[in-house]
Amino acid sequence: MVKKIVHYDTRIDIKCTSGDKILIKEKAKEAGKDISDYMRTVALNKKIESKTDLHTVIQIRRIGSNINQIARKMNSTSEIKNVDELILRLKLIHQELEEMKSILKINK
Repeated sequence: MVKKIVHYDTRIDIKCTSGDKILIKEKAKEAGKDISDYMRTVALNKKIESKTDLHTVIQIRRIGSNINQIARKMNSTSEIKNVDELILRLKLIHQELEEMKSILKINK
């Protein structure tokens, strides 16, 4: 599929608050677009495709699952019977977070 080259020849100036400007910049960055492209996409009701790394999403789901397992275990009894298991699970969560942090630094 060959991408059509579009030449933009007209400007539209808008006024917004400084807070709005910061938010628009952040949303554009999250979408992997510059502000102009992001604003055109939003204004013309086009779909904004996320640039989120699939591996990162999977890691976040795993961490959430680990946290839920720990919470279930803690809520099922008034005392923690196996402290070593809890410590091991927390260490695994910490390792996954460190891995995600390094992946996010590489992708920036």
